[in-house]
This record gives sequence, C-alpha cells and structure tokens, in this order.
Amino acid sequence: MLIPRPETEHVVEVALERMGHHRPPRPAASGAGLRIADVGTGSGCLAVALAVEFPGATVVATDVSAKALDVARRNAARHGVANRIEFHECNLLDPFLHSPARRSLGDGGPLARPPKPWRRRVTPLPAEASEKAGHSPLLFDLIVSNPPYVAREEEHALPREVREHEPHAALFGGEKGRELYAPLIRQAAALLRSGGTLVCEIGYNALGRVRPLLDDEAVWNCVGVTNDLAGIPRVLAAERV
Repeated sequence: MLIPRPETEHVVEVALERMGHHRPPRPAASGAGLRIADVGTGSGCLAVALAVEFPGATVVATDVSAKALDVARRNAARHGVANRIEFHECNLLDPFLHSPARRSLGDGGPLARPPKPWRRRVTPLPAEASEKAGHSPLLFDLIVSNPPYVAREEEHALPREVREHEPHAALFGGEKGRELYAPLIRQAAALLRSGGTLVCEIGYNALGRVRPLLDDEAVWNCVGVTNDLAGIPRVLAAERV
C-alpha cells in the first residue's frame, strides 16, 4: 500500500532487533557496508526508515509500479537519504538473481553486530560452494518486505476509500492473497548472505500458510513471529543458514 499503516512499523522494529541495532546507533551499528533490500517498496517507508537508522548502509528498493517508485524517491529526498537508495522497477528481486546485478553492488562487508543468545552462529559457505547450492554469495544482509497480501476474493470487504483509491497492484497479492510469499522467500534464500535476515509483513490469517514456507532447516533458522497491537500475527522473520 502507498498509505503506510501502523502495523508496518513492526517490520522496522523487528529488522532493527534482528540486526542488533541500538538507539542511538553505536559506531559499530551504523550499517557501514550493510546491504538492505526493500521488496515492493510502495511509498518507500521501509527503505527510508532503514536508510535513516543505518546511515552507512546501501539500500535497494524495488517495485513493479513506476508511479510508486516516484513517490518513494520523493520521500527519500525529503528525508535526505536519496543518495543511498537504489530504486528498481521490477518484480520482487528478479534482476539481482543474475551476476551482473550482484557485481553492481560492490564487495562491502557485513554489518558488525553483537551476537545474541538466540542467534545460532553459521559459518558462511565458500563462494563456489554457495553458487553450486543455488545461493548467491555475499549480496544482502537484510531483506524486508510488506508485499500485497489482500485476497482478490475479499475485495468487497475493503473500506471504500481503500478499494477505490489505493492502487490495486499495491493491495492484492493474488486470488488468496498469499501468492507472492513463495517466490519472495525463494529469492531471499538465494540472495541473502549466510546469517542474513528476512523480515516480512503478513496478512490476517496468513500465518498458517506462510510459516511452513520457512520450514526447511537446511535453509532457514531462528524463525520468529511478531504480533501487532491487536494481537494478530503480523511480522514473520527468519535467518538464512
């Protein structure tokens, strides 16, 4: 959606917690060398917030809508972070699955962050072994997303101001509203560093369908769910093995 909702703030909060971020940022937590992707950026609220929180990071923001990206660019400029956000008109992270796109991001190192007791340490695979496994090495440290997750079959239940004024591409995630999660999670598995984090917002009653997509223990661990203020499961996060 182009109109940010309070629930989306939880995505930023979970991302900061997962990355061991502290306010105010300590020098080691400024995000130097950190690479972040915001998939389906819409108004750019996630990309802008994370660029502000991690002043040393490079952020990639993608969206299928050129108009949404124009809004996101203006918001980034308004907050003084436009020079650190790369905007790409594309589906999910499709262009970054190929080597030329990977090379364009350079060879910066991961964010130095303190270990957490619940975080299982993982030794990164050598680049050649990672490539053979279908995992693009050393790309993103953090992928966040608030994808469209309203079901087409529930369109009639939306408030009129949302149904008639919000771009439908930003609202509907397929007939059931869950269709984008499987390809998003597959791409995150391929594009996150070992130890990198995926954080995504999920729709009402979607947990039972989306959570099993992270059940492969050879790919994901430290899977967690965060409820919104109404007690509804709203944010799903996991770490790339």
